[in-house]
Amino acid sequence: MPLSDRDADALSEYENDEFHRACEEERPRWVISKRSRLQTDRSYSGPTWDTAGIRNRYQKVYDDHDEAAQCASLLSAHNPVGFDVVEYW
Repeated sequence: MPLSDRDADALSEYENDEFHRACEEERPRWVISKRSRLQTDRSYSGPTWDTAGIRNRYQKVYDDHDEAAQCASLLSAHNPVGFDVVEYW
């Protein structure tokens, strides 16, 4: 028995949502790592955030590489050890 147009549209919407959800899960994510430390599964969260005045921008894991890179640059300006953005899956 063929699907009605309404059922076909609903199935198409469901498949489209599932596709986008799968793509979201496959997108790389990012953490900010202090150069003097081992990389972990979450971003550095120490006092340099407060020194740099950007604690409000802290995230355990970043979806946006540019945001993570901006934060790492600002942190590095306030701590000579430096910070890197590292891919996290």
